[in-house]
Amino acid sequence: RNLLQYDMLQEYMEKKITAKGGIAKHPIKYAAIHSRWLEGSCERRVGDKLPKDECWMSPEYIKEILGDTIDHPIVLIGDGQNEEVLRRLRSDKVIGPHLIVPEELPRIRAIDNREQPVSDMVVGINADIFIGTRVSTMALMVGMIRVILGADPVSNYIYVHRDKKPLISLPEGDIPRSPTQTLSVCKECLFLCNISKSDICGHESLYA
Repeated sequence: RNLLQYDMLQEYMEKKITAKGGIAKHPIKYAAIHSRWLEGSCERRVGDKLPKDECWMSPEYIKEILGDTIDHPIVLIGDGQNEEVLRRLRSDKVIGPHLIVPEELPRIRAIDNREQPVSDMVVGINADIFIGTRVSTMALMVGMIRVILGADPVSNYIYVHRDKKPLISLPEGDIPRSPTQTLSVCKECLFLCNISKSDICGHESLYA
């Protein structure tokens, strides 16, 4: 049945693309955002040493990952506990037109919602890009399964950190600029976080 929900989602995305005059190639490529508020404990679990982007899934954070030009569907899954996450994403001019919430689709909404977690996993596993939080067990499981099935570990935006670019030598008299930052994905952290990269595991890395 959870595969049926995934098929329904694919069918919906196909109709949405063709309605805009596009060509839908199966399976439809999409990015999945797995939003977890964790009964209000997400930020505490991530800890003080790391940004809280993964808890809020802000439009700015998503566009850092996907870019400012988005031409594919973005599927939002998760616990739905922080309605502000959905409101901000939907209001964004770049992300909003591409955002899909499976539970809002009539055919999927009619299915027993007790199966939602498993359905969300299927959606996350089959995404081309998966964006989750390092303090969610489901996100970690989805990320691991994706890698086992052959997905590039870099397509799992779970253990994300910011690297400062080195300062470029400036001509004398130029105003110094602050170093910019780029997002990086720790590829091995899904399996070895507490051993290899404990500084980006989060305050409470497992499990939720």
